[in-house]
Amino acid sequence: MVGTAQVSATASQLTSRRINRTPEEAFLGFVGAGQPFEIVAQSPFTLQSYAHVDQTAVLWMYWHDLDNWPHFRREVMDAFRYQHQRKLLWLSALGQRRTIDRLLGFLTLLIEEYGEPAMSDTDPDVIRGYCLPFPLTHAQIGSAIGSTRVTVTRLMGKLRQRGLILTQGDNLICLPAESINRAG
Repeated sequence: MVGTAQVSATASQLTSRRINRTPEEAFLGFVGAGQPFEIVAQSPFTLQSYAHVDQTAVLWMYWHDLDNWPHFRREVMDAFRYQHQRKLLWLSALGQRRTIDRLLGFLTLLIEEYGEPAMSDTDPDVIRGYCLPFPLTHAQIGSAIGSTRVTVTRLMGKLRQRGLILTQGDNLICLPAESINRAG
C-alpha cells in the first residue's frame, strides 16, 4: 500500500515551483491475503494498493459491523495483535542508522513473511533460498527504507557480492536458505 499526502498551500506558496511538484507516493506497508488493515480517517490523503495477482478483492467493513460476528471480530483482533508484534520488528529494522542495515533488515522481514521456497537448479530436493513472490523496484524499496533508488541499487550490488541476497527469474529478490535458517 502506498499513500500520497495532499499539501495545503497558501496563495503565495502556490506560485512556488516546489509546491507545483507532483506529490510523491510513500510506502505504507504490505498487506497479504487474509490480513486486515485499518484506515484512519485523516484528510487529506490518498491511499492506493497494488496487487501482484490478477484477481484481488478487498472487503471493506466498519468496526461496528464486527459486533454482529463476535468470532470473526476475535480473529480480526488476533490478526491485529500479530501485526503489531511484527511492526515492532519492522520498526527495529527500519530504525537502523546505516542504510545497508535497513535494506537487509527490510528484505529479511519481507521474505520471512511472504517468501516462497526457491529450489536448487541442480537438485530439485534442495531449497536454494526463499524469494519474494512479486517483484519490487529499487525505487519502491528506497521509499520503504527512506533512501533513494540509486543508493538501493548500489547496496543491492554489495549484498549480492557478499552472498547475502540472490536474484531469480524475473528479478525476484531472494535470501539464501542459510541466512533464513540462521535468523530463525
